[in-house]
Amino acid sequence: MNRILLLILTSMMMSSCVDNLDIALRDSESLKTESDVNASPAPDNLNTPIILPPYSWNRLTPPVITTYPFNFASNNNSIYEIGGEIYCAIGGMQEVFYKLNQTTMQWELFNDQYNVATTLAINTYLFSYQGKVYYASYQSDSMNECTAIDPVTGQTRNVQKFPGIVARDMITFNIGIKGYVMGGSHQGKALNQFWEYDFFLNQWKNKGALPGGPRAGATAKVIGNTVYYGLGYHLDFVNGLVVKRFHNDWISLVPSTNVATTKAPFPDYARYYAKGFVINSKVYLGWGVAFYVSGVMDFWEYNPATNVWTKKGNYGPVLNENDHNIGAFALGNNGYIVKGNLNEFWRYSRFLKLPQ
Repeated sequence: MNRILLLILTSMMMSSCVDNLDIALRDSESLKTESDVNASPAPDNLNTPIILPPYSWNRLTPPVITTYPFNFASNNNSIYEIGGEIYCAIGGMQEVFYKLNQTTMQWELFNDQYNVATTLAINTYLFSYQGKVYYASYQSDSMNECTAIDPVTGQTRNVQKFPGIVARDMITFNIGIKGYVMGGSHQGKALNQFWEYDFFLNQWKNKGALPGGPRAGATAKVIGNTVYYGLGYHLDFVNGLVVKRFHNDWISLVPSTNVATTKAPFPDYARYYAKGFVINSKVYLGWGVAFYVSGVMDFWEYNPATNVWTKKGNYGPVLNENDHNIGAFALGNNGYIVKGNLNEFWRYSRFLKLPQ
């Protein structure tokens, strides 16, 4: 009788541990298939560790949008992380906001009563901090004026005017209480600017020339106090024509000290508008626009500890409609991809599977 009670209690404890681990992974589909569940016997040895398989792509359910802007696959989108929430701007101008319900992992139409999506569509996004999104005006009558707004409450903050050049395809990111703006494309040339904004002091500081030279459309990912950035393009004049020169370099930079180090270059096509995310202190990167290459869908892992790029499994669909209609973000230890007007929604995660 005691042996039976012991077995029952052990089984309950194992079930609780698995459930808790499943929640920690944010994975509502913790087993790969129903057959895996039915075929998995209870472990004989309670000391056997739970083995997590490698990361892989699995498709989630996007919303069905039956009115404008519909679920068009070819439209571009923009992902914004504001106050711990994930917003996806879609539509012809990316003027419609959907917000991710992180409990159900479903996209829901956001009541954008302060027109934040439209504001970001006609201005230049800078960064987000403490629930507010910061942007700079790209309009001729208010060029370089900056504002921060909370999309939920509508509360705004006047921000010191940007002293640099507001441009297309700037590189922006946050580290701690500082926001950073790099490069950009303006009047037929790539810019060599590097600015730091202090959220507490409401002040901009010129950080000098951009390590790696002028560029636009680059990709930057932050790990700790270091930003890893590269790719993008610069512009040359050849026989009176503007020509884009693509980059595949990769640089680490500690903005607080301005110490930059050249790292192993991106091993695939040079490109701009590459997308990706950071999970487990590694950068995952791919997609974008490459020279004379249609449907770029490669996917790479960069490990800062070893300075090594590793090719990973490609993301599901072929991007034959548009080379850069991808939005990417991370939540916890999982990465996510949105295609077009929420046409597809994918997660890069581990599926939990009990040991045999």
